[in-house]
Amino acid sequence: MSATDPLVIKGVVLEDTERILRKSPWPAINRASGFQWAVTTGAPFVPIAFIATATNGSRGIIVITVLLLVLALLAIFLAAGRVWKTYAKLMLWTPTWGEAGDWQINSDGLSVDSHSLRMAAKWSAFVDVAENAEVFHFILSPAQVWALPKRAMSGDEIARLKSLIDEARARGDLKGVPD
Repeated sequence: MSATDPLVIKGVVLEDTERILRKSPWPAINRASGFQWAVTTGAPFVPIAFIATATNGSRGIIVITVLLLVLALLAIFLAAGRVWKTYAKLMLWTPTWGEAGDWQINSDGLSVDSHSLRMAAKWSAFVDVAENAEVFHFILSPAQVWALPKRAMSGDEIARLKSLIDEARARGDLKGVPD
């Protein structure tokens, strides 16, 4: 492989992404249709009619039932909010939203291709590239980081990536973390 050939890493999926999706508090949220949402959120109100009828309209029991149903709906919406927060995290940490992606890295920058999208960035778009024992973090901003796990690469590919990062730093493309 010559120095001008791009470094290509195929089928990269973040292990953290898989774990985040598995720990979703409501995994079926993706498959839920509008009808299912209406039934899920509207079904708790059906017992109010039965309780009101069975108690001959006793206000105390109806008030307690309504309060319990409001708490149940609050729990449902908090769970849905947590799911959306999970997807926001996926957007920030993985350019492919958890799909397997092919990374192509060269002296100009990098691109990530997956089934549903293609993203590309020049080295100058990145603030910095940080590395730890498990992953390379391509930092676009303090709030957005693309992660490339080392387990997806061989030792030669890791060394080649480090040399490409060093070249970008030497050219001044990676500016360092902003204030």
